[in-house]
Amino acid sequence: MASPDSRSGSDPRAEEAPAPAAPSALAGWWLLGAGLGLALVSNAFTPVNADLGWTLAFARKLAATGVFPRVNEESFTEPTHPLVMYQWAFNVLLYALHERWGAAGVIAAKWGWMALTVGGLTASIRAVSRGALVQLVVLLFAVHCLWMSFELVRAQLVSFALIALVVYAGVSGRRWALWLAAPLTGLSANFHGGFLAGWGLLAGLCGTRMLEARLGWSGDARRPHWSEWTVLPGVAALFACVTPYGPRLVLETLRLSGDPARLLDREWIPLWYVHLLVPTEKVALGLLAVSVLLALAFLPRRRLGLWLLLVLAVGTSLSASRHLRMAPLLLAPVVAVSLEAMFARMKSVRLERLDALAVKLAGVLAVGFLALWGLRVPEALSFIEWPFRNPSNAIAVLRLNGLSGRLWNDFDWGGLLLWAAPDSRIACDGRHVMAYSGQMISTNIRMGVDGVDPLVTLERYGTELVLLRRDDPALPRVVTRFKPLFCDEDACLLSRRPEDIALRESGRLRLPENYVFVGDYFKSARGPDAAWDASVQKEASRPVSPAFRAGL
Repeated sequence: MASPDSRSGSDPRAEEAPAPAAPSALAGWWLLGAGLGLALVSNAFTPVNADLGWTLAFARKLAATGVFPRVNEESFTEPTHPLVMYQWAFNVLLYALHERWGAAGVIAAKWGWMALTVGGLTASIRAVSRGALVQLVVLLFAVHCLWMSFELVRAQLVSFALIALVVYAGVSGRRWALWLAAPLTGLSANFHGGFLAGWGLLAGLCGTRMLEARLGWSGDARRPHWSEWTVLPGVAALFACVTPYGPRLVLETLRLSGDPARLLDREWIPLWYVHLLVPTEKVALGLLAVSVLLALAFLPRRRLGLWLLLVLAVGTSLSASRHLRMAPLLLAPVVAVSLEAMFARMKSVRLERLDALAVKLAGVLAVGFLALWGLRVPEALSFIEWPFRNPSNAIAVLRLNGLSGRLWNDFDWGGLLLWAAPDSRIACDGRHVMAYSGQMISTNIRMGVDGVDPLVTLERYGTELVLLRRDDPALPRVVTRFKPLFCDEDACLLSRRPEDIALRESGRLRLPENYVFVGDYFKSARGPDAAWDASVQKEASRPVSPAFRAGL
């Protein structure tokens, strides 16, 4: 009897592509090499970001004191606010690598997480499709769309690798992969808050596999064992409690992810705020729409696991811009199956020869991309600079002159200050709701545009030093009470303490000999103070501009 889903009228899975000859094992390695090579070449160079500062600073303090921080002692605005550092293990890992190899160790770790992610992505595509051409096209396009996911050294890298593993385990049905994914999903709670996404995805894929089997829709695929949809999610949940916070971490992560203050971070903007999206986000929104249309037209209706991936990819991406970064991992198997089903309906299209050419092309791309990346490795083991305003020289002035205290800072610079100027206590930083209340975050970000006199805010917290962008709207009001110690084209450092002002007026204020870059604070395994060592200063690419000595 014909299935109601079958468009051919006889075979329940007739709308899927006929199974061509599976690519050889060597072809699989060429495919992986092409995908990994593209990822490494397109993300060989790593921009330095301020959040790396608080990541390393947390582990440095933990290593120095042996006490796990529970409150936000680094801030003078909310020193008793609870600190929930759910990525503490990631911080410790990066710090250990940095302490041994400096920036090179941190960047190599990024490449390692990228390799794991691309490996899982490749395996998931090969698990659902058999045509080499479709596999190569989908993999390369997915890797290309992951460029922002791989750009920075952030704890999200762990979640991307985890999601790639969970997707592969779910679509392949390999029992070893499922039982490996379950404990790793739970343990990843120590690396990034995205472990909740991994747990939900694992539970959902196990559930759809069970439902497909119960309905007789799994075809010749191996029927899932009852433990896959009962024990596995429980194992993941149990391992998620193996953290310094115990079961409380799950509840805290849920609470923090729902805090309205997250919307003060642009990464959390929902995609339906189209007027706020940048061009790349609008392109991503269009690609989501194309994926949905392709699936509606060609994705077999009985592949419930793939439909779940489609729904999760669209739903999470629409909920926040930052979730676009994992959409390629969820959509790649969906698009691969849809494309093969589309080609199956095009009776005149013969893909055998194209598949053979695709294998050869994958080999050429693998060799070419990996060779090109290998040539760039020596120079890629140092951070590159982002073309944004930064306080690198102002921080050097702080450290060279032994200045410290209660320092009100620009929100984006707090993480760098925690790493490079640990003697000072800051106002706010990129740890966001992990360390601060929503009210404090809003006060810091909106100072100068919220209608409140900036001086009133600074007085309320007993501020001694101020470090703001040169174009900060609060600066004209701040300089009426705080005197500039140092200003360049990016930042201004001000103080209200007479001894600091006298230091500048007497000409005894020490300045860095050459321009200091943000990456200089992370380059050496000896720590941030190496940024103005003679060896580093001699390598500076440009001398100090006269503007660095100018006032307002």
